[in-house]
Amino acid sequence: EAQSSEGVTNVAVVYRVFACGVVETEWLIDAIDALPTPLPRKLHKSLPRVGLSVPLPGRLDTVTWFGAGPHEGYPDRKVSAAVRQHTAHVEDMHVPYIFPQESGGRA
Repeated sequence: EAQSSEGVTNVAVVYRVFACGVVETEWLIDAIDALPTPLPRKLHKSLPRVGLSVPLPGRLDTVTWFGAGPHEGYPDRKVSAAVRQHTAHVEDMHVPYIFPQESGGRA
């Protein structure tokens, strides 16, 4: 359970680690008590942000994913972002936006 100025969000995560090196996660997120809630002045309502941060050794410099890509796939570019398996160097994944989105919309 995580509580912030915007309410309470319950998160349960199940991790499965397989001998082949695959890590699978299952997320159950209950944000029913997150909104609406009285907010401090000047704070806009938003959905809770739930995520995972994993430190990795610097030698891991390549990313492979199945989803939209190889560039970011926001609604205005969605048609050009093919859904398939992509591979890129980590340094090429950064998007220099003021409010960066997760993975540059590669989902």
